[in-house]
Amino acid sequence: MKAYHEKESPSLSQSSIRCFKNIVGEPKIMARPHWHNSYEILYVKRGCGEQYINSKKFSFVPESITIICPRDVHTTVATSEDGCEIDVLQFVGEYFGEREVMLSSLRSTVTEISDRRIRDIFDIIYKHVNTVHTGEQLILSGMLFALCGIIIEHCNDSVPIVSKTEFVKQVCKYLNSDKDISLKSVSRIFGYSPEHFSRKFHSELGISYKEYSEGIRMQRFVKLFDDANISLAQIAEMLGYSDESSAIRAFKRIYGITPGAYKKLKYKQP
Repeated sequence: MKAYHEKESPSLSQSSIRCFKNIVGEPKIMARPHWHNSYEILYVKRGCGEQYINSKKFSFVPESITIICPRDVHTTVATSEDGCEIDVLQFVGEYFGEREVMLSSLRSTVTEISDRRIRDIFDIIYKHVNTVHTGEQLILSGMLFALCGIIIEHCNDSVPIVSKTEFVKQVCKYLNSDKDISLKSVSRIFGYSPEHFSRKFHSELGISYKEYSEGIRMQRFVKLFDDANISLAQIAEMLGYSDESSAIRAFKRIYGITPGAYKKLKYKQP
């Protein structure tokens, strides 16, 4: 079956996202082979099936997450007798603005993530997706950033190793080992001056060290913040920020909302 180019919805832009439900009541093809220029995240609420991405076949079950990157051909088939219910979220990379670098670690795949926040975030996004109110648009962007952060956190094998040099492999491995990732510390570990290390990292990976390390630091932030026994002041110290205020500003810059607002929204029932 020939794949077709699914044109992006007019409602999808660098300032908006799209969320809809794909529901069938019997085994059937839920979507013919197609591709598009947007990212797509599918969350399986009910049923089992098969997800085809390019030349690979994946099986999915309830609570599975499918990640589709731009221009990858994909199709979804429900195999359960009672069909499937899948929440579908679409957005273009430009929606992230300067933070689009976060998406560089995503790869098209199907994965099982046992994290209640996923369902909560999809429910919140679905509730607010059609609003034009500025405040609720901030909720949408914050939830989308948080969702991608959770997915990246659970997909460590998707570290964006664009270059195959030994230097890049070793640095990326080190950065995902929960050690000190400050430029001063990491450059010393690898035997370079901070300036030389920064130039080499950017040249071989295509991303500045500041941008890359900030993404990893935020993934750690979200993970630590879910522990009620750890304060923001402790998190700031553990992640190398000068103080609590600096950590909060960094979180808001990446996710669009403050840590406190994120925690309230995460547990808010639609």
